[in-house]
Amino acid sequence: MISMSDLTVGPRGWRGSRVPALSHVSLDIEPGFFALLGPSGSGKSMLLRVLATLQAPRHGDALVAGHSVRRDRLGVRRAIGYVPQVTRFYPDVRVRHLLNYLAGLSGLHGRALDARCTQTLAAVHLTEHAGLRIKQLSGGLRQRLAIAQALVHEPSVLLADEPGSGLDPEEREHLRTLLAELALDRTVVVATHLTQDIAPVCTQLAVLQGGTVRFAGSPSDLAEQARGKVWQQLLPDAEVMAVLSGPRPVARVTRTAGGMLVRLIGSGGAGLQPVVEPPTVEEGYLALIGKEAQSCA
Repeated sequence: MISMSDLTVGPRGWRGSRVPALSHVSLDIEPGFFALLGPSGSGKSMLLRVLATLQAPRHGDALVAGHSVRRDRLGVRRAIGYVPQVTRFYPDVRVRHLLNYLAGLSGLHGRALDARCTQTLAAVHLTEHAGLRIKQLSGGLRQRLAIAQALVHEPSVLLADEPGSGLDPEEREHLRTLLAELALDRTVVVATHLTQDIAPVCTQLAVLQGGTVRFAGSPSDLAEQARGKVWQQLLPDAEVMAVLSGPRPVARVTRTAGGMLVRLIGSGGAGLQPVVEPPTVEEGYLALIGKEAQSCA
């Protein structure tokens, strides 16, 4: 459904920088739920902007539903729905009216327009909120509306940039379930650094770091990156902060009757016990990316 070949975009950062935002990225994405992981500044948002034809690559190309982002931008835009990190709406517009307007811009009218808006509201579980003004919606409901506006023209590909950012755990759970449902009959690409939110539902993923692809494969393959590298140590509360600021990424901190149980990623050392159970996807991600990932987790 999406095929990228040698995509390069840049440079990025301060004027005069020679560091590309994306460097020779080649990826194939099949229909289903694809997670694009990486710390802040890794190039996730830039890659989605390229796929959405909002940023032209310096080198390489990408085919989205058979359309080139270089030669057929209109074809790509007809095939995709795009959810940016921040979606702004007029606060006094009602939910249904907004979708009616966007459906009209997509060329629908009459009964077809009404039917499509009704279907879209049901798909994102907003039917009962259709009469509310946007300013009355919670953060989670606004994010569902952001997805609805990207779906109203029935795209075969949905691109979502950090859709769970700023939401509480319960709202992120609802959003994750929604995206998994949508991925049953289309390609859903989600860029995020919240590995624990996406790991249970994605079928394929890639990890970006410094604008390059560090890993591409299945969630279980990413988890294997931490095989034999997960350790734990029981510490009193007073010593936990020193460990958190140390050189090794910390996967988890759990309070127990005897103190704080800290799981670390990396080579062994004095006082550390190996963890015998299989590593998690998040631990594989930390083992691959290192300390940089912890600041964004």
